[in-house]
Amino acid sequence: MRFDATLLTKTTPESPGTLARYEKEHTFTDEKGTAYLASWHMRFTGIPGRIFFVPEYEENIILICYVGKKLKNLSYPT
Repeated sequence: MRFDATLLTKTTPESPGTLARYEKEHTFTDEKGTAYLASWHMRFTGIPGRIFFVPEYEENIILICYVGKKLKNLSYPT
């Protein structure tokens, strides 16, 4: 099954501008040492947190890269 963002609420990719400026902050490595740019994220409700992930890491598997406070982006640079 392919990733379908329409099935999730509060889930969007980062903007190209954010990824260009904050690529390092949005890049994570898996246990094999391969780096991935994690653009897709799901927002927490009520607190400024995010879950960043790579939706098509392997067939039918997503890679959860980060769970925590917001990462830097163009409108939240701190």
